[in-house]
Amino acid sequence: MTTNVKTLKAASLAALAAAAVTFAMPSHAHAWEQIGYQQADLKRDQDTIAIRGNERHRQIRVCVEQRPLRMRDLDVRFANGGRQDVSLRKRFAPGSCTRVIDLKGKGRNIASITMLYDKVTDGRPAVVKVYAR
Repeated sequence: MTTNVKTLKAASLAALAAAAVTFAMPSHAHAWEQIGYQQADLKRDQDTIAIRGNERHRQIRVCVEQRPLRMRDLDVRFANGGRQDVSLRKRFAPGSCTRVIDLKGKGRNIASITMLYDKVTDGRPAVVKVYAR
């Protein structure tokens, strides 16, 4: 019986150690990472950002800088050929971001994001940055 108690204690300690490592993850582990950016073209109403690398993400958000931009839609394409359409239909002020967009499925490898927006007709273009985690 003593062997069973020692085995149980060892297993319990191993489980506690594993849990401690899981909960002791650094705060940056869930931080947003910029995965791409694009200037909104002055002549077109859409741009595509190619996402390089082979990382898996659960969520994205898109932020607008330098000037306002009315964004209509995002078409997120995944490396496995799948896609996710995200309707936005909102005017973003400089320095503002979309809501957090959950990607369908578990971690997804994003290949590209096509943004549809109202054409920028004057002045400098807005800069659109894509973040993921």
